[in-house]
Amino acid sequence: MTNVLNIILIYFGIVVATFIQLDKVGGIDTLAKTLPANVPWFSFTEGVGLKTIASWVITLVTVNLSLQSILQISLGAKDAATARKGFVWGGIIMLPVGVLAALLGICAKSMYPDAQAALALPQVIVGLQPVLAGVTLAALWAADVSTACNLLLSAGTLFSNDIYKRFINPKCSDAKQLTMMRLCIVISGVLTLGMAMGVSSILGTIMIGLSLTAAFSVIVIVALFFPQYSCKAAGFWTLLVGFIMLVLWQFVPAVRIFPNVIYMEWFACILTYAVVAVLQPGKKLAADTAE
Repeated sequence: MTNVLNIILIYFGIVVATFIQLDKVGGIDTLAKTLPANVPWFSFTEGVGLKTIASWVITLVTVNLSLQSILQISLGAKDAATARKGFVWGGIIMLPVGVLAALLGICAKSMYPDAQAALALPQVIVGLQPVLAGVTLAALWAADVSTACNLLLSAGTLFSNDIYKRFINPKCSDAKQLTMMRLCIVISGVLTLGMAMGVSSILGTIMIGLSLTAAFSVIVIVALFFPQYSCKAAGFWTLLVGFIMLVLWQFVPAVRIFPNVIYMEWFACILTYAVVAVLQPGKKLAADTAE
């Protein structure tokens, strides 16, 4: 029910706010005349280019293949057909909101041409009727908060189960494990807040960080569809190489032979997993036997 409420709130706030602001600027034709002519404001592809759009799509597909919060939703469905329909309808529902939010941002540029990009949209929303402004802000925050909650809970669960209980304190009680999970959530929230306030491009930073999930996606795909090739050593080295590739991309420009880091991540992770799984099949058998 929480997700349903979020969708209703998001649609109501964004739709009403967009049409009110579009009416204030005089409609689409008037809006187009008041904007700088050297920018393709109403093009779906020319602004950032197909290459960048393709990189974003591949990055987000990669995330959906391996992110714990998304996998939990799919595994919680009553069957595979329901999960498939849910993801298809979820994608369809997201499309209009994205277009309307972009149009609201264009209205903000027209109404406040000298405002900073990060402040233009808040200025437009604050200029609305107070109740509607509150609903619109709540709609925008609903999308962020619903995602952030899932990510923070996933981080806390992974740390408490897979690191703390497994390697640091195997005999810990459930209460102690719960405390460590909560502590991890708080620390992760504070760290990500600091990073968000310090970066110059939030979208660029998010895309670079999400590209790291390519390593997880390779492991998940192998485990689900090719379990006979599952290999612990290959999984470890794939994760390590994925992290190293991301660091190299950030600090060694010479390695940027691909148009985007996500392509290099997929290439390096697939190659690493395949090579290690072929060269060290004995480790897989030994690990399976030990379990």
